[in-house]
Parts: sequence; structure tokens; C-alpha cells
Amino acid sequence: MTQKPQLYFTTLSFIFFSFFSSFSQVPVGSSVDPFTSMQHASTVTSAGTYYFSIGGNAFSTQVDASGYVLVAIDFGNGSGILPSTSSLTGLTRGILNRTILKNLDFFNGVKLTGPNINYTSQNQMTVNRIRNFKPLSRGWEDYYYNSDWQNNGGTLTTAFDSGVCGSIDDSLKLSEQIHHSCSNSAGFHWMPTSGFVRERYSLGNITAAQSLNLWIKATCTQPINPGFGINSWNVMAYAYNENNYSTDFNSMTNFSATTAGDFYGFYSDASLSINTWAKWSAAANPSLVSGWTGCSMKNDYFITEFKRKGFPSGYYSITLPSQYDEGVKIFVNGTEVASFSNCCTNQGVVFNGALCSTSEITVRLIERTAEAKLTLSIQEIAWPVDAGVDATAIGNSPKSIGTVVNSTNAALLTSNTWTSSPSSSIAATVPVTVTPANTTTYTLTSLANGCTFTDQVTLSVYEYLPVELLSFDVNCVGENLKEISWSTASERNSAYFSIEKSSDGINWNEINKVQAAGNSTSILQYSMIDNFKDENTIYYRLNQVDNDGKSILYNPESAICIEDETIRIFPNPTSDGKFTLSKEVDYEMFDSVGNKINSIEKSGVYLILIEGKLYKLINL
Repeated sequence: MTQKPQLYFTTLSFIFFSFFSSFSQVPVGSSVDPFTSMQHASTVTSAGTYYFSIGGNAFSTQVDASGYVLVAIDFGNGSGILPSTSSLTGLTRGILNRTILKNLDFFNGVKLTGPNINYTSQNQMTVNRIRNFKPLSRGWEDYYYNSDWQNNGGTLTTAFDSGVCGSIDDSLKLSEQIHHSCSNSAGFHWMPTSGFVRERYSLGNITAAQSLNLWIKATCTQPINPGFGINSWNVMAYAYNENNYSTDFNSMTNFSATTAGDFYGFYSDASLSINTWAKWSAAANPSLVSGWTGCSMKNDYFITEFKRKGFPSGYYSITLPSQYDEGVKIFVNGTEVASFSNCCTNQGVVFNGALCSTSEITVRLIERTAEAKLTLSIQEIAWPVDAGVDATAIGNSPKSIGTVVNSTNAALLTSNTWTSSPSSSIAATVPVTVTPANTTTYTLTSLANGCTFTDQVTLSVYEYLPVELLSFDVNCVGENLKEISWSTASERNSAYFSIEKSSDGINWNEINKVQAAGNSTSILQYSMIDNFKDENTIYYRLNQVDNDGKSILYNPESAICIEDETIRIFPNPTSDGKFTLSKEVDYEMFDSVGNKINSIEKSGVYLILIEGKLYKLINL
């Protein structure tokens, strides 16, 4: 009695073990455990008939010993049109139906076998034609890709016809005609002649016992589509459907898994502008770029997509020069802003607007059989408005603040808003007139394309202007000494002038004090000599101080002394990157790290090379 439960347990364990052991013996690719992807099937090493369940479709067909899956058999018995069936078991004539082919997952290898024929290709256009139930060749249009077919053991020594001849009707189906090519040059072609008899060039009609077999395979693993690059471009490539150019070009507007062909791979590019010439040869393709992740592509019939989210906040101009081919579409935040079909007119500026960390740009380039080339220049330009420069004002007197830098672009702004500290009511215009009672800082906030720009200006307010300054100059006098001179039209309650000096326009030191007249209604002249000899750019500024301790700081001036001549760079500092030299001399400009430049567009310290010496220029 005590052993029966133990015997029952042992017997039950044996039954479960036998069941799972039997289940594990079911071969992959059987009707019980079918292949669920083309990649799955590519591992086959023993030729035979296998079962599949892909894209919601169950079917069976042959797989050869190298993992190629049979999708069509074209017999040469003269009957012409092939029947469409859901399976290709054994030697059944037919072709996998359109629904099955359309829903197969990624494959990129194609093979044609038959009498003395063994050709393979990894041309992505050929793959898309199979998906779309189209013939594999379209005569002269495929003149450029015939060399993509590789002879892998057939007796023919050349690829398919490479002669340029007539095209065929797009309405023909893969089930009617597997391969079409020209009949006027050497090589291989398989096409119906009169009476729809199948023939191979130079060898005559194909007998009923002979056939042309079409196979497909996933020869590499399709990568995951990365989508938008963050603060850099993700450059992605797709094989496109190749039904006709107009359809495929228009499909780029609503690009999706259904309108695009297979995704082949991507690389990343940190550059702000786009230049395919710098990345791959114009006659080549993106898969040749260093850093490419994905499967190799051929040089024709693909769409390249450039996607980026995130830009340094600012206002930008996007221009499209002439170097592009066949068709390009540009989208900003999902809205199409430019669309150009065919090649190659310079389109100039295609977008002006704000970009920032949340902005998204997508560019799509379609390539048929010529060249894939695109130069898209993206440059930051001045924001259309700014708050202006700090200034002084008499209390309760009107003062204009804000500057329209570019009136055309300013009209594109969504809004301009002013706030102030201390707070007061301000109209939302640029420029705007304000009447501050006290020293006030005004903040301008502009909105465009979901991006925000802020700038500030401070008005230092006095009950009256203690000094009306007429001039402030710096000149060279003998052996590189500098004379600092200034004049006033009137003074009231003025204590003294402080002269400050700087070698970089940022850090300042007082070098002298000059007693003021106190009160005056006539023009007064002041001057001093800086005895320190220095041939570099030196900055001077004037700070006027009242008897009650209030002060006004005036904009700086600079001078360069060369051979007792004064060469002035003015204004210096500058606020818009523009300046003038007081003497006509040749000069070159460099940024702070020594790169030669043609214009100044951003804030910072720049170097001006004059007669072999470098001098500083500050752009605020």
C-alpha cells in the first residue's frame, strides 16, 4: 500500500517526460513548428519543403541548402501565364500570391536558378519588385543595375542583358513574367516570345520540363529603425517601391511602413548642415558610410531620410543649392516646407524660422538610377528682433527700446511680449516707447515655431542728465602713447571722470581720475595721456561720477598704434558683428580658436590680423 503512490508518481513522471521529449523532437519548419520569419528560414542547411507562418499567412514551399526560399516557378512549356497559388510544394507550378509576398518580413537576397543558370543579387529594387508583384526587369530603365546580378555557378559567363532597349508595361505582373529584359545583346534573359513561349536568349524555347526558379533570402539582420536623432542627424535608407517615379515621389509626403520600402539601416551625423558629397560618393549609397548599421545596399532605387530633433536655440535660414537629384522633400515640425522634383535648379532659401531643442526636421531624398547628392545648408542668423542696448534716460521722459533686426523675418514671429522690473504696462510692439520713472530692466520675449527668444535692456533713469557728453576719442601720439580726450556740452553737479582701461574689453582697471567742472553750460574739453606703450588693441571707457555718488558709464573706445598712426576699429565692442577701420589696410578675421572666418555672427572675442599683428574685437 505504501508503494503505490510512489509507483503512480514514477509512472506519471515518465509520461510527462515522454510527452515533452516527443514535443522537442518536432523539427523547425514543420507544420507544427513553422518558420516565423525570413531570418528564421535563412538558417536552413538541408534542402526540402518547409512550412511558414509569416504576416498572418500560412504556406509551404521549398528551401534550398543555403537558406533561399522558393517563391516562383516559371516553366518553359509555352503556356504563358503562371497560376497564383498559396503554396509551392514539391514541383507545383505557380507563385506565392501577392498577399503573402507583400506581408513577408525583411529579405534582401534574390536568386534565379534554371538550366545552366545560378544568379544572385542583393539589389533592393529587385526585392521591392517581388513584394509588389512586378517583373524583375524593366528593360532600358534597368541598364544601370544589371551588373548587380552575380554568376554563382551557371555556365553563362555574363549577367543579364545590359543593352539599352525598350521598357515594358507596369501593368505586367510577376505571375505573368518573372524576368524581362532586352533581346538585342549578349547575356541571359527569360521572356515570352510570340505565342507566349518562354525562351532563353540564343538557346531558343525552353522545354516543358525546364523551369526558371525565383528564390529569396534574408542575407543579413534588419536593424531597428532609430527614428529621430537627438541634437544630431540619424540618416536612414529605405528601398522604395518603384512602381513609378511620380507615385514614389509623392509618397514621401506621407512616408510610412506602407509607402516606404524595406528599412535597410542608418548612420549618425553630428553636422548641422547636410552634405552627402562629404559622406558618400554621389553615384554610391549611404551604406558605404563609416558607422553604418544595417545591410548593404546597391547604388540605385532608394530613399534617404535625414531626421533630427534638437537645435541650438536661434533663428535659422535653410538653403538648398543645386546639388540634389531626382526629388527632395523637407519638413519642419511635421509640416512640408519644400518639395522639389527632379534635378538641379538652385532653390535658394527654402525656410526661415526659429529652431530650438524641441524642433524636428526631416529631409527625404529619392534616388532612381542617376546620383544621390544633397547639399542642404542650415545656418543660424540674427533673431529678427532684440531688446536694444542699455541706455540712460531722464525720469518721466519717453524712450524707445527694442530693435527690428530683420523686418521680413520679424513679420513671421508668432508674438512679442515685454515685461519689466519694476513692473509696468508695456505695449507688445518692437520698438516700443516707454516712460520709466526709475531705473528699469525690460525683458523682450519672442515666440516663433514653438521656440522662445529672450533679451534684456536696462534704462538707467536720472532726474536730469548730469553730463551731456559730446565726444569721447582715443588717438595715438608719439611712440605708441595714447591720448584719451572727451568733451561735454553741459554739466550739472558733476564730481569727476574716471578713466578705465582694459586689454580684453571685459576686465577693467581705473588708471586716472580727472576733476569735472561741476556745473557748466558751455563746451568743455578734457584729455589725458596713457604713458604705457602697447601695440595691441587697448580699450578705454569713461565713467562720470556725480557729487551724490551716482555714475554713468559710457561705451568704450579702442585704438591700435602702428608706427605713430592710429588705426581704430570702431565700434569696438560691436553688437552686430560689423565694424570699420579708420585706415584702409588689408586685414583678415579669425575666431577665438584661430579659425579663419569671413563674417562675425555670434557673441565672443575675435582676432583681426593687421599688418602682421593680431588685435582683439569683441562682439556683444
